[in-house]
Amino acid sequence: MIGGHGRARITDFGLAVPGENTPGAVVERGLPPGTRAAPFTRHTGPSPRIRARAGFLAPSMIPRMFRLETARLFIREWDPADRPAFRAMAQDPVVMRYINGGVPLTEEEIDAALGRQRRHAAELGFCMGALVEKASGEVVGVAGLQPLGTTGDLEIGWWLSPRVWGRGYATEAGQAAMTHVLETLGRERVVAIIDPPNEASKRVAMRLGLRLVRRTTGVELGHRLPEIVVDLFAREARETGPAAELPLA
Repeated sequence: MIGGHGRARITDFGLAVPGENTPGAVVERGLPPGTRAAPFTRHTGPSPRIRARAGFLAPSMIPRMFRLETARLFIREWDPADRPAFRAMAQDPVVMRYINGGVPLTEEEIDAALGRQRRHAAELGFCMGALVEKASGEVVGVAGLQPLGTTGDLEIGWWLSPRVWGRGYATEAGQAAMTHVLETLGRERVVAIIDPPNEASKRVAMRLGLRLVRRTTGVELGHRLPEIVVDLFAREARETGPAAELPLA
């Protein structure tokens, strides 16, 4: 989970996990009768969104931009103009305490992190996106979902600028991401991984109804950072009980 790995050498902002090809109907223009165009894939042609802009996809197959909305927030894909806001958080030792051992990200790591999430959005239809406060219109954190290593699970995550701590934004954003995984995507369970000393994020997870499964490692999870040690939390889709009554974070 974002905001979880204090011992990682670099941020766990996005996993280097290959995305699934987005299905789409290709409109075959200018071809002889009975001839089919070669299918587009992420290896041999432009992305579905680029093809949609170029007019190659039927309107019903045009991919939607990833966006989740709550009463006070929305989560969306990263825009190039968001880089300064992300950089300010990624180079703040307080924010990075449980992500990168308090070590700010380098400029190269910042660009790599944002690039991974843009690829997730383009190839998977979701990402750990920009968390935007509606009242101010400002990017105040990171939240969303992404594949968890080679487990086949989708993890949710969050981290926030210190200036908005204590407002319940982490719980609100986490709820939106969890609902997207379990209801919109119809997955059987949702997970989160948290650095063991990060009690604030554990409280958010428990408030969302996630339960501690076990302490595990990046190696076991097939994570791109094999050296991490994390607590794995999970909630099954069939679990309908109330979340824990804990203070908002």
